Amino acid sequence: MTPLKRLVAPLISRLVITAVSLVLVVSLLIATFATIALRETLVNRLDRDVHDMARSVAGPRPGSNVNIGPDSVIAVFPENGPAQGNLGDFVPTQVESLTPADLEALADVPVDARPHGVDLPDHGPYRVIAQSGNLPDGDQGVVVTGRSTNEVDNTIESLVFWEALLTLLGVLAAAGAGYVVVRRQLSPLREVAATAHTVAALPLSSGEVSVTERVPDRLTDEDTEVGQVGAALNSLLDHVETSLAERHRSEQQVRQFVADASHELRTPLTTIRGYTELAQQRPEAVPTALGKVEEETLRMTALVEDLLLLARLDQGRPLARDPVDLTRLLLEAV
Repeated sequence: MTPLKRLVAPLISRLVITAVSLVLVVSLLIATFATIALRETLVNRLDRDVHDMARSVAGPRPGSNVNIGPDSVIAVFPENGPAQGNLGDFVPTQVESLTPADLEALADVPVDARPHGVDLPDHGPYRVIAQSGNLPDGDQGVVVTGRSTNEVDNTIESLVFWEALLTLLGVLAAAGAGYVVVRRQLSPLREVAATAHTVAALPLSSGEVSVTERVPDRLTDEDTEVGQVGAALNSLLDHVETSLAERHRSEQQVRQFVADASHELRTPLTTIRGYTELAQQRPEAVPTALGKVEEETLRMTALVEDLLLLARLDQGRPLARDPVDLTRLLLEAV
């Protein structure tokens, strides 16, 4: 058995692993849904800010004193003229200007006055709105405004970190608590197993054996799984004890039967031996000796037939049924 199989083989290990797995799955599901819900909420709030920013920029005098903060972006794409944009203010000369790569990415935003996500190559991800309107110089064009998603991303990253940390701590706590609880709940099974091991160590092969070990009554409540096992083991031990007692009684009967049969066979054998010696010493007594030998032989035959009958009864074999002359039986009995 490999070390991994040896580790998960005990029931307590499998129960703890199952419980910890459920805790882990539930924690991951909760963390995933919480992260998705929070990100959706933060993005919606960010989109509202982007809408407010777009309305302020698209007012009667777009660009006048519009300070939208360092995490915002504004870019204009006039119909007649080069595109320009900056971070933090509408006035390009006072803040950081957008690079051509950033302007190219913003130029691909659909002009539908709806928030979209865009990744600026030099400044990261933003939520932006593109809308057509009048530019500060009176020209027509497209104005793209938006705000960085760094704050949202940082919040989500912080949330994921704490979720991972709390999930890990929860799994460790569940493993420790589950091990203690499951080990305590399975302690009755160890008592049942100890009873079985004690009985298994008894010499049951021969002789009179008394199986007195039993599972305690408090562990035989059949309303519980452990109680069902304990009650079943006690029933098994009762049956084993009864069978052993019956076997011992049968062995005693066999011994007694063998002793009685030996005694009964010894008498005719002694008689046959005596008359045989008499016939050898006195030839005139041969007819008498042969008659006695025949009589004792018939007696031994009857004893052997009785032995065979008892053997059949002991084996449970069906008895042979033959007609019997009751008159002769009565005469022999009298």
